[in-house]
Amino acid sequence: MKPSLNFKLFASVFLVLYVASLVLCQHKPAAACKPPKSVGRGNLALKRWWWDGRSCKQFIYKGQGGNTNNFPSKKLCDQVCKP
Repeated sequence: MKPSLNFKLFASVFLVLYVASLVLCQHKPAAACKPPKSVGRGNLALKRWWWDGRSCKQFIYKGQGGNTNNFPSKKLCDQVCKP
C-alpha cells in the first residue's frame, strides 16, 4: 500500500518544522557573556562570576567599571550564559 499524497505532504511539513524548531531554539549565550573578564577599578574586593566560553568562573571585582560579563552569583551566570 502506497502512502497517500496527503500523508507525504504532512510528513514533509512536519519534518521542515521540526528541523526549523531545532535551529531556532538552540540556546546561545547572551551578548552580556561575550566580553572578556574585567576586574574593573577601585578598592573593593567583590566576589563575582564571569563566563569564560565554557563555564562560569569566580573572580574578584574591584567595584567600578568593568563590563557586562559580571554576575553576582554563579546561578545567575549559568542561567544567562550556559547553553
